[in-house]
Amino acid sequence: MLSWREVLVAVLIMAGCSGESDPRPDRGSGGSKAEPPQWLDDGAPTETHSKLIPSCYDLCAWEVKAAKDCPDNALEQCKASFLAMAAGVSGPCANTLDYLCKCYWNHGDPDQVSCTQGGVQSGSPTVPAPQECSDFVDGWAKCNP
Repeated sequence: MLSWREVLVAVLIMAGCSGESDPRPDRGSGGSKAEPPQWLDDGAPTETHSKLIPSCYDLCAWEVKAAKDCPDNALEQCKASFLAMAAGVSGPCANTLDYLCKCYWNHGDPDQVSCTQGGVQSGSPTVPAPQECSDFVDGWAKCNP
């Protein structure tokens, strides 16, 4: 009979050998819209900023892990770009950016994430806009004319 430790080790080994190349955990139902934020925006930029950034930072971490060509400081560059985007954002625009980050995380193609390919050569990861996120992309464009 196997001990609980031996069973745990076997499960971890099997999970690591599953062949799953996508570094994200369970992405949910795969519906066409991102999961709504778990917070209500109170309109205060500092409060919005502290609640908004985690979803965008999760996106950065996934993008850097999925990309194979990023410099060592890509995660910091990505986080800094979202920090700048979120500065002073509140209300509907904060919700839009939160939805946008979650939508990219849910629907972005890990094989298309890159720091050196495509139109942006910034050293920060980019991924083509998933079709499922077009409403959020359009909404964010209206927030940042």
